[in-house]
Amino acid sequence: MVSLKRNFPYLELCLLGFYGFIIVISTYKLLFAHEMEFDWILIGVILALLVFGIFFNNSNKLLIVTDKKIIIKKWLSGKRSEFLLKDLKGFELKENYDRFGFVKHVRIITNDNDIFEFIKMNYLNYDKLIPGLKRVGLQYLGTVELKSKYKHIWALIGGISSALAVLGFFLVQLMKLLK
Repeated sequence: MVSLKRNFPYLELCLLGFYGFIIVISTYKLLFAHEMEFDWILIGVILALLVFGIFFNNSNKLLIVTDKKIIIKKWLSGKRSEFLLKDLKGFELKENYDRFGFVKHVRIITNDNDIFEFIKMNYLNYDKLIPGLKRVGLQYLGTVELKSKYKHIWALIGGISSALAVLGFFLVQLMKLLK
């Protein structure tokens, strides 16, 4: 049995709390203070919250693999999907760009061609996923590679730019402290 352990979703919860705070303030200003310019802010934040919900609900899932079935539960909606191993085609690795460079994500594919992708940075014990899927007998379908011949250059640029952004942030904070 394999169970993926999710990282605590600090970013997601902070963003959800921030959007909730903006919605409460905008609703208060709109209804009680009658400041009509907050209606566009309210609409924008509600749309951003919907996009946030769709994106993070699909990228952060709970996975439990047993000897006979796989259980996938989405984070925000709580929607639970159970599949018997015979109802699955298998799993594959998909190359992707990440803020750290170049990574491979595991995708589980059903017989109905539904794809469940598990993103590496969202889980603590991600390295146990592939051996666990092979151990229960799920077929490995191969690797989906990025087609760009410059993919390693783009990955390097992404990794360097992420490091520079973090370094710049810390330098700005250091300059604030030294003032």
